[in-house]
Amino acid sequence: MFSVEMTLEEINELGRIVDRERKDLRSEIHHTDDFDFRNILKSRDRLLQDMLIRINNCKPLLVYRQ
Repeated sequence: MFSVEMTLEEINELGRIVDRERKDLRSEIHHTDDFDFRNILKSRDRLLQDMLIRINNCKPLLVYRQ
């Protein structure tokens, strides 16, 4: 695991991008006939869902300098 510094605006934009990708992916899952490929897509959807949860739970760290 590693850390990345992002502004609140960047975090919000990343959340929008991941959310939009999930919506597109769900449509692709719905239209896919191949069982194995559908499972791959579902796995990717779960990964994106976990990412979105983490993004939405991000709290900006306040650093106080004296």
